Amino acid sequence: QNLGPSSLPLHYFSTSSYSTSSFPSLSLPFLAPQPRAMKEPTHLDPKEDFGITAGMTGQQATQLIKSRDASANVQVLPQGLPVTRDYRLERVRVFVDAAGKVVGVPRRG
Repeated sequence: QNLGPSSLPLHYFSTSSYSTSSFPSLSLPFLAPQPRAMKEPTHLDPKEDFGITAGMTGQQATQLIKSRDASANVQVLPQGLPVTRDYRLERVRVFVDAAGKVVGVPRRG
């Protein structure tokens, strides 16, 4: 499916309702924004389960995750810390409790 600019419908915006004597009437083509395709790296599996890290320290979990995928961006964060909601396949967030032990299952995104 071609989503290039030539395949998008043109919408025309007329300035005639805003024009005054100093501004002539003008019709301009307006290109609707096209959706951005998310590039997914082929070496990452977003559904990969890191459940075996439960009870490990954050550092041990990081080592295990990095051994499976050296390019993973592993973030060790305190449990309950507010995080951004953007989705990044290369990122793995590991949440730890006050003792530094992994809580929950680290997931990509």
